[in-house]
Amino acid sequence: MKENNLKNKKLTYSEISQISGISIASISRYYRDGYLSKEKKLILEKIISDYGLETKDHFKLTKTVNYNLIFALIPQW
Repeated sequence: MKENNLKNKKLTYSEISQISGISIASISRYYRDGYLSKEKKLILEKIISDYGLETKDHFKLTKTVNYNLIFALIPQW
C-alpha cells in the first residue's frame, strides 16, 4: 500500500537522493544531460520507472520555452 502512495506522489530531488544514494547535484545533472556515470544513470532510470516519475524527455519538453525577445541597451547621455 505504501508503494502505491509513492507511485502517485511527485518526488523531489532530495527524496530521490535519499532513495538512490545519489547526490542532488548528480540528479540535477542527469535531468540537464550533464555527465553522469553509467552506473548512476541506470540507478536513476530504475527509480524513474519504479516510481512512475517523468522521464528526462518529458522534463525537457515541459521546461523548454522559446522567447523571441530582443533587448536593446541605450545609454542615457
